[in-house]
Amino acid sequence: MLLVAGRAKLPVGGVLFYAAVEGIFVGAFSKFFEYLYPGIVVSAVLATFVAAGATLAAYKFLNIRVSAKFRKVVTIATISLAGVLLVNFVLALLGVNTGIREIGSGAGMLSIGISVVAVILAVLSLITDFDSVERGIAAQAPAQESWRAAFGITITMVWLYTEILRIMSYFRN
Repeated sequence: MLLVAGRAKLPVGGVLFYAAVEGIFVGAFSKFFEYLYPGIVVSAVLATFVAAGATLAAYKFLNIRVSAKFRKVVTIATISLAGVLLVNFVLALLGVNTGIREIGSGAGMLSIGISVVAVILAVLSLITDFDSVERGIAAQAPAQESWRAAFGITITMVWLYTEILRIMSYFRN
């Protein structure tokens, strides 16, 4: 990231590279789930966009305001979840199954609970993303700042999609 006038500026090339890598990851992840559970990807994509649309509608029409405390709590909760998932990933590489991340109908209540918490955090993160866009518009931020907003929303939408896909897999035979 570059620092311009006191703010970190996302390089367009870096964002495009990240988007390409993320697209490959999401495509492979989706193909894997579609192979295991035919038809699940279309349902998950639809559910993701419905959830995002409902979140945007709630944000606008229910006049949800994002306070500094709300943003801080969402950030801390998201970092905490990421930490738990990272530790779980390392343990899984070492052959330890904690039961936190499973796929399919064999997943236990812990896996389902973690995914539900992740979906809730993703929706709350979308609210903070929408607020950031609204604040940028109100502050008449330069057009190049739209990259930052699009980047944040894209990351959150992919996270929401992968968690919805995972939850749907828990209830497939």
